Amino acid sequence: MRKAREEREISLREMAEKVGVSEAALEGWESGDIASLQLGQFLRLADELERPVEWLLCGDAWERTGDVEAEVAEFVRLLEKLSPNIRESLRRFIEVTVR
Repeated sequence: MRKAREEREISLREMAEKVGVSEAALEGWESGDIASLQLGQFLRLADELERPVEWLLCGDAWERTGDVEAEVAEFVRLLEKLSPNIRESLRRFIEVTVR
C-alpha cells in the first residue's frame, strides 16, 4: 500500500483524509495490520490508490506471479487476519459483484 501511495505522490496525511481514517490507522494498514479495516474504507483505499481490490488484498504478488494457487493462498492468509464480521461483509460484496 505504501509503495502505491508514494507512487501516486500522496502523503500519509492526505490519503488518511481521503479514506476517512487517522494517519496512525493508515500507517498500521501499510504495515500489514488490517484487522480494523472496514469494507467502505477498503474500497475507498483501492479507489484512491487506483488499484484493483485484488491487488489491495494480495499486493504485487497478485500481478507478478500469475500463479493462481499462490494468489489464492495469499488471499486466504490475508482474509484470516480480518474479523469474522469484515470477512462476511467482504464475502457478500464479492457475491454481489460477480453476479
